[in-house]
Formats: sequence, C-alpha cells, structure tokens
Amino acid sequence: MTSNDFSSTLNYLGPTWLNIDWSDIINGTTVYLVYDDSEPNTAAHFRPAVMLSTSANTPVIYEKGASPAYFEISGPIHGATRINNRDIKTDLTLADFTLPPPPVQPGSVAISDAADDRPTDAVYRNGSLWFAATADYFDGVNHWAQARYTVVNTAANGTAPTTGADFFGVLSGTHFFMPGVGIDADGLVIVSATKTDATSTYPTTVIGGIIPGIVLYPYVDVATSSTAYSGTRWGDFVGIAADPSGAGSVWIEHELVAADGSWQTKVARVVSDATPPGSPGLVTQAQVTPTSLFANTTVKTSWGAAADAGSGIRGYLIQRSDNGGPYAGLETPATSISQPLVIGPNTYRYRVSAIDGAGNQGTPTYGPLYHASLIQSTTSNTTYTGTWHTVSGSYFSGGGARYSTAAGATATFTSTLARSIAIVVTRATSRGSFKVYVDGVYKATVSSYGSPTVYRRIVWQYAWTTAGTHKVKIVISGTSGHPRVDVDAFVVLR
Repeated sequence: MTSNDFSSTLNYLGPTWLNIDWSDIINGTTVYLVYDDSEPNTAAHFRPAVMLSTSANTPVIYEKGASPAYFEISGPIHGATRINNRDIKTDLTLADFTLPPPPVQPGSVAISDAADDRPTDAVYRNGSLWFAATADYFDGVNHWAQARYTVVNTAANGTAPTTGADFFGVLSGTHFFMPGVGIDADGLVIVSATKTDATSTYPTTVIGGIIPGIVLYPYVDVATSSTAYSGTRWGDFVGIAADPSGAGSVWIEHELVAADGSWQTKVARVVSDATPPGSPGLVTQAQVTPTSLFANTTVKTSWGAAADAGSGIRGYLIQRSDNGGPYAGLETPATSISQPLVIGPNTYRYRVSAIDGAGNQGTPTYGPLYHASLIQSTTSNTTYTGTWHTVSGSYFSGGGARYSTAAGATATFTSTLARSIAIVVTRATSRGSFKVYVDGVYKATVSSYGSPTVYRRIVWQYAWTTAGTHKVKIVISGTSGHPRVDVDAFVVLR
C-alpha cells in the first residue's frame, strides 16, 4: 500500500509504502508491516505494479521532481527492502510528468480537480512494466489533457531497466485523462482513458491497444455519458484487470455520469483475440418426436461444443447444403438446431463453425451427406408375427397401414445405411402401447393413446452416429380397453 503523507499542518512530507503480509490478514494474526518513508518531499505518488507474472521483485513507478523514477521492492515478506532506485527519465530517455489542464464539460465548465500528473496505473508481465498518467499537451494555442502510456523493459531482479518508450493519446481540441493500462494473457497491451472536449462531449470512456515499438492504435468509444457532470471531482480511479478465463480479454472499471449529474462506476469486458476457436465436435442428426408426418420430417442437428481459450465461444454458424448446392445458414448460441427436411431423394449436409467473442470463425466440422426416406409398413422391409390386419384410407401416409390388437404380436423393420429410424403410428383414444427393441435390445415402451385423433404421427425414433444396418422391432403390449396399435410407416435418415 502507498500514500502521500502530510503533517498535521498540511505540510507535504513525502511518499510512503507499506508491505503487508496477506497471510496475517486471512489467518487473523497480528499484521506485520514493512514501512519505508525515506524518500524526501521532492518525490510523490508511489505506484507498485500489478504483478501478472513471476519475478524476483515488485517494480514501483513514482515521480521524483518531474522525472519518472523507479525502484524495486525486494526480499522476504517480513524483511522487504527497497533496492535499485533509478531516474529512468535519464536512463531511458523518457518524458517528464507534466500537469494537465482541467478537462471541461459542456458549456466550457472546468472540472478543476479532475486529474493531475500522477501515475494512475501500473502493471508488469513477462519483462514489461507499463504505467499510465495524464499529461499536458500544448498545440500552440491551447493546452489539452493527454493520456500517457509508458513501457519500461526490466527483469525486476535488481538489474537496470534496459529500454523504455512513451506513447501518447492526444488530439487537439480533446481532453484524454485518467488513463489505465492492462496486459492480457496473450501479452497485448490494452489501454483506456476518459474523453471530453471543450464544448459539447459528455465524458466518454475510450479504449485502444499498443504494439510495443509501433503505435498506439486509435481510440474506440466504449460508452458515453448521457448528461453533464455537475460536481467538482472527476476521475478519482481507474482499473484494468486481465481476465483469468479468457486469454485475449481484460475487464475495465470506468466512470460515467449518472442521470442525476453525479458520477457512477461501470465495468466492461474488452476482447482482443485474433486466434480462431477450435472446431465443434461430431455433427449428428435425429428426428424430432412427437411430430406429424407431412411431406417433410423435422430433424434435429446437434454438434459437440467447441473450445476457445481467448475470448470464449460466442456461438456457432450452422449452414446447410441442399442437393450439393451452396451452404447457407445462420448463427446460434445453441449446440443444436431443428429444421423440417423434405422426404425423398433430396440430399442434405450440414457444417458447423464456432465463432468466438471477437468474431473469429474457426474451421468447420462437416456432418454426413444424407436424405430422408419414407418406407410404408406394407412393404417387404417389415416382417410380422402374430395376428395383424390391413386397413386402408387416405389418412394413412401410403393409403394403408397394418394394425394389431394381439399382445405379443411383432413388427420388425430392417433398414440398411440407417442413421435414424422413426416410427409412424395413429394416435387416438382407442389406441394402445407397444414396446420397442433396437437390434434386439429393449429401448422403450411407447403409447399411441391420445386425443384428438392424429394420423401419421411420428412418436419415437432412434439415431446412430454412423450409418449401418439396423432392426427396429415393435411388440404390441395389449393395453386393456384399447389394445390396438397402427403401424403406418417408418422414416429413415440414411
């Protein structure tokens, strides 16, 4: 913890850092402090870095006069000391800290205590120490607040920092103040600031990114206040934290104006991710039940979830090709979609691509090429045992069906290259139940009882991940009072 210390008569004494043993706090024992106030009153604003990777010491940025200065906190938790104190303005040719002008609100009302020149944020990851501060920019006519972002390359092991560079978010006519800086798990530097202009813009949070040694990418607005700030203090804090679950993500804590003119705190997740997500898992199909059979059958296409270590999976682009034509589809956050497919010679094929939170699209996973066939119960594909009868009528799918009322009577349907087999029956209050066996294994007892009467009802299906020869056997249960079961047809995906 750090502070700027004053006497009881408000004379500035200098900065202080306190090293507190966290285990003392969580264990409820006496708190052990390491205390250092040896820096004179020509220095101020110690800013320890948030440590996102392992290093021997913790680097600290501060102001010494107008110069950026540096030291490291080193040693055991109960014996930490301050070492490696350096004026990095001279060592690394960095810019001075400069006092910015007060930003303004609509109507040119200055926020007199909005910002000063202190470092507002610092973070260390993999040999790079970044810090941020508000600075002055003079365009030859007027002074404007600008956001400063500085990198210091250091091993934080007691040796001298090697190189450094300054980046500035600046635009004549615009104030950028209270900047923050963060480093995501991919090593990308993401920065933020609050923006106002001289006459019209309500405080707006902006974000950008930096590739070291190249450029500060142009700011992008995140959120704009809907009213003007009516107080006298603005921008007392800022924070950017790496997302522990998304390598290309950070969370930004920022301030906007509330409806009553006071300030409010908001949080935003910012994603920077150029790595496509992984491919979805196996694509499979199964017929939806219960549904009514017309010229089509409703098929549910499902796929395994994809993984993305960066910004996370936003959704899936599910596309279908009909009869070898172009793929077309839509994006969905789900891992399945149900669509009606025409029964007959038409062929279908699905492909699924994952889309991550940054909009990157991964390599698609393709499903099988298949079509839907309607096979009547009166064909040679079905063999019967026990007592069965034939019934005719236009309300049956092929103009006729087989039915039985005898308990134990069976109808066994065989299909080659089957990926899914569905059973079509009549539902009515005069109809009963039947057992279903798939390849000799009992799977379910299905009821065809119900009101109102519905012919050509798909009541049950079974699906496989790969095509093959399969048998579905129906065994009449002989339900008391309404034993009849109509076997109308079978719908096969193959």
